[in-house]
Amino acid sequence: MQRSSPSPTASPSATPEPVVPPCHASQLEARANGQGATGSILGAIFFVNRGGSSCGLRGYPAVLLLDPTGAILDVRVSAAQGDEPLVVLRPGGFGEWTPLTRPPVESAYVTYDWLNWCGARGAVGFRVSLPNGRGTLDAPFISHAATVVGAPGAKPRCDAPDGSFMGVGPFHFSDDVS
Repeated sequence: MQRSSPSPTASPSATPEPVVPPCHASQLEARANGQGATGSILGAIFFVNRGGSSCGLRGYPAVLLLDPTGAILDVRVSAAQGDEPLVVLRPGGFGEWTPLTRPPVESAYVTYDWLNWCGARGAVGFRVSLPNGRGTLDAPFISHAATVVGAPGAKPRCDAPDGSFMGVGPFHFSDDVS
């Protein structure tokens, strides 16, 4: 009796990622927003590609908070856990975007959660360093009225004088926001 060998099963093929150069800070523009939530500030920093060709972002940026004088606030920042998708940004801009409208088309974002700030001055912006030494750019904090937040700055509630903390997520594509 002849035995037949099992036929190979087709394995699903993964969709290949697009091949694009990584984004550099000089190609990007960033703006941030946030709102109070149980004493903390939850929000996002949005990025658009102001360059002439598509580029990609992946991973976690390093994020610092800036006070009205441009000084860096003493906040311990850590990366939140999550997947690290490749986000491909085609050239675009912020247009008429405000924090009360949908994110700009062709934008990326990272989320943040800032807890416990007891300092006199709050934050008016963020300094963002892209992964793998791709440069640093500043993102002004934009209010719900679509104006740049000025002094004294935004800040979460002071719950304890022993330190301030912020978690930052990886880059995501703005179309993922409903």
